Amino acid sequence: MIKLFEYQNPSWGTAFKRISKAFHDYSPSNIQWKEYAGSADVVMVHVVGTGEIPIIEKVLKAGRKIIIVAHIYRTGGNIDWETLLPEAILSVSFHDFKSYFPNLNCNFYSTPWGVDNTIIYDMNIPKTRKILSTGYVADTECLDKLYQACVNTNNFMYHTGKNFEFGEKYVHIPWLNDQGFNTMLNSVQYTSCLRDIEGFEMMGAEGLFCGARPIVPDLPTYDWYEDFGYYVDMQKDIVKQLEDLLLLTPPVPKEDEMQRIRELFDWKNIVPSIFERIP
Repeated sequence: MIKLFEYQNPSWGTAFKRISKAFHDYSPSNIQWKEYAGSADVVMVHVVGTGEIPIIEKVLKAGRKIIIVAHIYRTGGNIDWETLLPEAILSVSFHDFKSYFPNLNCNFYSTPWGVDNTIIYDMNIPKTRKILSTGYVADTECLDKLYQACVNTNNFMYHTGKNFEFGEKYVHIPWLNDQGFNTMLNSVQYTSCLRDIEGFEMMGAEGLFCGARPIVPDLPTYDWYEDFGYYVDMQKDIVKQLEDLLLLTPPVPKEDEMQRIRELFDWKNIVPSIFERIP
């Protein structure tokens, strides 16, 4: 039995809470979740920047084992990953840290984030909408460029998150419950997952479960979508590339492709694979 406490900053957004929920919901029977770090043998710390380093140091000083879940690499500040990751009994990330540091000697597991079983493909919902985006920062998520591409191709941009009030081709959708989110994903042909520098963008995987193709940057952290999505060269004209995609109707995955998508991105497969690597 492994007594495990999870630390995640409570101020972080919905995606982090969904990841945490999946870890709890799909963990194997030998994991016993604890409410307090003091009653745990192992502490799992989610890292998005240097702010989590003192927490990790405190855990190690207390003599407890640690699992590091790394959500960032380039955008997290000055973190000495080559020294930090070997401190953990297990490190997990959608980043491939071993490709960044070929001499890294630690128990590291690279994995995509997943999709919950509430996200399902409904063939009865017609894909009459072109694209769905989400987010709060227009420039780093290319939302302004996506809107311009939608205007240029006479398509509507459906967006949930911050209301940017872009214009007449922009449709802002207030907060969606699980059913509403599932219906929206089923109704679109594409999901926009264009966070630059680094990212995974869980909506890309969630959209695939509903037959929507993700549009992602040609960056290493998006390699998980290589067989299923469309890539944008971030060094070229992004608006033009988006226009070309929006003028197409992407193919809906057939059953054999859906099977591969489910195998790769289903939390019920991902979470046990993570926990079985705890020594």
